[in-house]
Amino acid sequence: MLAIALALLATLEARATLHERRDAQAAVDSLRSDLDAAQRQRTRLEARRKGEGERLASRARLTAEAPPHRVLSELAALLPPDVRLEDLSLVYGSELRVEALVVARRAAAYDILLERLVASPRFSEVNPGPESRDGELRSRVSARFQSGDAP
Repeated sequence: MLAIALALLATLEARATLHERRDAQAAVDSLRSDLDAAQRQRTRLEARRKGEGERLASRARLTAEAPPHRVLSELAALLPPDVRLEDLSLVYGSELRVEALVVARRAAAYDILLERLVASPRFSEVNPGPESRDGELRSRVSARFQSGDAP
């Protein structure tokens, strides 16, 4: 009888140990999964930080190569006498985008400005906005500014 009781007790202990082992393995698997997810998140964050650093470096380079006063000077040199610059926005990013609100007394003067912008080695991707050719002409013009020696 004692042998049966000992065998039964050993069986119960073995079962309990097996359940503990399964629970421990499930906990280890869960921790490994959490660790893998954390490592993937770290990799994503490091890549994003590197990208942000590169974007900041690009902006800093563009700001040094094409400071606002230089861009304004280049644009002002292209303005015909009958055209004035009413608003200017410079967007430094991976490239320098110029957004200008221009007012022309005559439509022909506005056309000359567009021709000069297109012909300029400093401006590319020139896109005139909507315009009205009745009386004073107001339009928004966007372009990409080429900094440095690159046309």
